[in-house]
Amino acid sequence: MEQALLADLRVVRLKDASLVGGKNANLGELIEAGVSVPEGFAITTMAYSRLLETHALKEEIANILSSIDSSNIQSLQTGSADIRERIETTELSQDLIEGVRREYKKLASEVGAEPEVAVRSSATAEDLPSASFAGQMDSFLFVRGIENVLYSIRRVFSSLFSARAIAYRTEKGFDHFSVQISIGVQRMVTPESAGVMFTLNPVDGNLDVIYIEGAWGAGESLVQGRVEPDSFTVRKSDLTIVKSHVATKNMMTVRGDKHQGDSSVEVPVPDNMKHVPSLTDAQVLELAKHALKVEQHYQKPMDIEWVVEKDTGEIFLVQARPETVHSLSKTLSPTQGQEPELLLKGIGASPGIGKGSVNIIKSIKEAGGFQDRQILVTEMTTPDWVPVMKKSSAIVTESGGITAHAAIVSRELGIPCVVGARGATTLLEAGQEITVDGSTGHLYKGLVEIIEDKKTGQGEVYESQSWPITGTTIYMNLGQPDMMDAYKGLPFDGIGLMRIEFLIAESVGEHPLALIEEGRESVFIRGIIDGISKVARTIYPRPVVVRFSDFKTNEYRSLKGGEKYEVAESNPMLGWRGISRYVSGKYEPAFRLECKAIKSIRDSGLNNVWVMLPFARTIWEVERALEIMSEEGLERGSDLKIWLMAEVPSIVLLAEEFADHCDGFSIGSNDLTQLILGVDRDSEILADLGYFDERDPAVLAAIRKLISAARTKGITISICGQAPSIHPDFAELLVKEGIDSISVNPDAVIRTRRIVASAERRLLLSGSR
Repeated sequence: MEQALLADLRVVRLKDASLVGGKNANLGELIEAGVSVPEGFAITTMAYSRLLETHALKEEIANILSSIDSSNIQSLQTGSADIRERIETTELSQDLIEGVRREYKKLASEVGAEPEVAVRSSATAEDLPSASFAGQMDSFLFVRGIENVLYSIRRVFSSLFSARAIAYRTEKGFDHFSVQISIGVQRMVTPESAGVMFTLNPVDGNLDVIYIEGAWGAGESLVQGRVEPDSFTVRKSDLTIVKSHVATKNMMTVRGDKHQGDSSVEVPVPDNMKHVPSLTDAQVLELAKHALKVEQHYQKPMDIEWVVEKDTGEIFLVQARPETVHSLSKTLSPTQGQEPELLLKGIGASPGIGKGSVNIIKSIKEAGGFQDRQILVTEMTTPDWVPVMKKSSAIVTESGGITAHAAIVSRELGIPCVVGARGATTLLEAGQEITVDGSTGHLYKGLVEIIEDKKTGQGEVYESQSWPITGTTIYMNLGQPDMMDAYKGLPFDGIGLMRIEFLIAESVGEHPLALIEEGRESVFIRGIIDGISKVARTIYPRPVVVRFSDFKTNEYRSLKGGEKYEVAESNPMLGWRGISRYVSGKYEPAFRLECKAIKSIRDSGLNNVWVMLPFARTIWEVERALEIMSEEGLERGSDLKIWLMAEVPSIVLLAEEFADHCDGFSIGSNDLTQLILGVDRDSEILADLGYFDERDPAVLAAIRKLISAARTKGITISICGQAPSIHPDFAELLVKEGIDSISVNPDAVIRTRRIVASAERRLLLSGSR
């Protein structure tokens, strides 16, 4: 096939992707899997290469590209239009034309008339693993007649040089000629309805279900977010529809009046169809059966596009690709369905599967013998446990809830974690081999087999995707600077919470007052500078909101030399923490070191570093903290934003007064919930009973008041607590209330962006925002 210009879709496979592109290669795989795919053929990348070389187009295009200023929209559009016109007016090679005529006649003989076809792009970029060309090239529907087919082929070729495609490659530093393009030509299935389906829940990664979305007409309106889809969830084990939602569908894509070129149009859905399900229950179950076939063929979770043909009701699959978010960590287990022996159950706090031998550690002082890839089992962790946590294959704690230290850090590190597993330190044995499921909270006896997908690094996969654009800013929480390289490809708009405590605990390791007493202040300052600078430099110019230290007294005592400077408080969560430390004569010198570190970072040119004051209780303490910061050269201004953590009821009650002293609020939903409801956030008993819930009406009322006050005073309003990371419906509620930004854990960035995009789309369609 290496020199072929055309290929029947029935014979192409993934191994041919470099010639026919991923889309066409996957269509061949679907045919092999035994599902219905519209008949068609692929035009290989050889045809595109020959077009450029034979007519010397490549040199002409290169000259035009060299004259384009990619930062100037007019220049981009003019240059793109010039290139596209040259390609579209250039004759295709005679052997390609004859081949397309022959294949089109074959389609005509099979359907008994001059067929309508879909002409779709199928790009390949095998040498550019971090590029995503999704949505940058054109496809054409309802094309009839050989001359229109040939013209559409030239238009697809030319779309490789659309303004957005040129700008993207320039921004990424890619050679414009490194990307090749193939084209798929398939019989056009007249759609009654169309949509997408996943062989898992795309929000939480649940592998036990199939999730289906559908709308009337062709799938373009749905895929491009212009219509709210119906949704159906099917349980795999017995093919039962366990959940369905019928949306109000206002628009649909249908055939246009002229059967040529791009003849699809978007029209209003008739009133008698708007509230009718786009799929019958029988069709939902038939789609689910197709999904299971495809998943079995690929042996991994899949993202599939489908069409139900009008009049016949026959189901066709028109595209498939691996689901790349949740399938990064695991694919289907050959032993799935077998019931392993359950040892313990706690609260699933960080998803994933961890296997290994148990190492029970009661105190951090016992951690010296901990070996890589063991299962860390302990009562509870604090920031000084992070080096040990990094080495573990999974973490199990006896106490704590989903907002506990172990849970938060594990999610950031991408390590499976179960908290609140009562009796773990006594019921498990040192050296015992177990499997930890961080999603369900289950601990199993022995090593339960899971197939790990290690073909592609996380960063590569993240960067090779395209993500929905949202009006709500999506930030990421971070505490470990050395994880930045792993997460830099995620679709986040900045760091909404950079925790400084982990830097102090790991990079410094000593109490700042002890360092001051010994004249070694530079150790503390340098530890902070190195960590924050790495993050700020990696994502510049996106902002990094650094939260000044918010250790509690028990956590400071665990630092080297800490016992000399810290009292033993009975309730550290409500004790000497946050701003109250900064303005106290005892700790103020250490706070000034933090300010000096931030000043040094910003003076180095990293002016994307902003700061945040935690646990603000009173107006006067905020004013004093700002005075100290000013004395150290940190003044509020156009490029230095100072936020306040809104996590104490007093800031809710006096929100507008506090707003006069900052550039933004960041809601700390963890502390705000425990203080409004009087619930210990680390109590697994109260968590089990349902008391700790950020969605409680009282908490939501407080959040609404903060959002309203921020809008009244013209400051930004964000949230960086754990709630949006673990409750998808909470993120949707925040969007509806008008939050400016949401900052979530790394493992929740993709899910949250999708949820927010979907919520914004629904609000837009309903006109409620």
